[in-house]
Amino acid sequence: MTEFLLATTAIALAIGIAIFTAAATSRDSLHPAMVLGPMLLFLYVVMPLYLYVNDGFFGYLTEAQVSFAQRVNLVGVLGLLAGVMAGARGGAYVPGPKGWGVDPSRLSRVAIVLGILGMIGFAWGIVEVGGFEAAYGVSYGGGWSESGYVRELFLLTIPAILILLASGKVKGPGATRYWLALFTLPLLLHGALGARRGPLFVVLVTVIAGRYLVRNQRPRAWLVFTGGALLGVLLLLVVANRDKIYIGSDFNLKMSPTTYMETGGGNEFIYGAGTVVAVNERNLFTWGGRYATVLFVRPVPRAFWPDKYQVAGDFFGINVETNLGVDVEAIEDVLGWKGAIGAAPGIVGDLWFEFSWGMCIALFGIGFLYGRVWRRCVTTGGVSVMTYGALLCLSLYLVMQTLEAMAFRFLLMAVPTWLAWRWARRIPAAR
Repeated sequence: MTEFLLATTAIALAIGIAIFTAAATSRDSLHPAMVLGPMLLFLYVVMPLYLYVNDGFFGYLTEAQVSFAQRVNLVGVLGLLAGVMAGARGGAYVPGPKGWGVDPSRLSRVAIVLGILGMIGFAWGIVEVGGFEAAYGVSYGGGWSESGYVRELFLLTIPAILILLASGKVKGPGATRYWLALFTLPLLLHGALGARRGPLFVVLVTVIAGRYLVRNQRPRAWLVFTGGALLGVLLLLVVANRDKIYIGSDFNLKMSPTTYMETGGGNEFIYGAGTVVAVNERNLFTWGGRYATVLFVRPVPRAFWPDKYQVAGDFFGINVETNLGVDVEAIEDVLGWKGAIGAAPGIVGDLWFEFSWGMCIALFGIGFLYGRVWRRCVTTGGVSVMTYGALLCLSLYLVMQTLEAMAFRFLLMAVPTWLAWRWARRIPAAR
């Protein structure tokens, strides 16, 4: 396993260098390298080393397969971090007030509208499954709707929170406090009672990091890393004890957070490495087909195109409705085990599946987006602060799951935010 250990060490060094460089040059504890770096470290260093120490690869991946997958991960991580540093180049955090250039009354009104729409979407899903107890009276519960738009409408509470924070900064926090508390409920309940790490991460990061961003203040770096580590342990604890978290449970959370990292077809490192190996051996690269489906087919409501995924699947030769097109049967055929339904390969495995070594370009572009939006956030402020807040709160989806998991949520948050900001901009008085 020498090659695996060398590649793992190289990943750790690359992440460490990126974090140190970002801290030294940007003076910003919320720089994207400071946020993405620890997540990449967990997925591509901590998890595989835990498996290595506990013989966790046995029966799932051979030494050669693990080494190949880790080489791919190394190249992918380097591409993503290089993009972040290139996009952020020239930017530096400068404390002090920044002009918003918006009408605070308009901004708060549109935020309340977005938040109420999100609350309606959340309540609709609860009603559709028979009420609150029916939704969260089972493990991994939650609301549901046949319409994807209705199902994800609760995500509008996130831009509502960010915009309210901004409007409160302009006209005083008292008028927004109760609305903020209300709009945190959908994701907080979904994360806590549904034992879903994504919503829990999103709402906590939005509220905590959002306040710093809007006030143009920054926590100390050690607080970011300590808080991030504690949040990570909380998320692991929730996921490890998912079957004990529901209304009516005794909430006997006896499973250790490390249970999440144990060997299995749902382990994110094993599943991601297995995907890399199987796709490479069977030449299953989709060359943009999955993301063409996500970007151009998924937004069309089923009411207008009922068989949209079947048509797209026939055209591209993939089934995006199961694990976003990952052929779990191919993994089983190549590796002898079947990936868990709902498992995610992580950002590197996801883009390897899509573009082979061309993933480097895609990952560089994603990193560049994070870096450039951060740079605009610290230099020009305004709507870029909201946009960067959305990118930060969705970073867990990006690193631990797939680009698709982050991208559609980002668009659902960012587009209303941009429109709201445009509507709320102050019009200069006529000369």
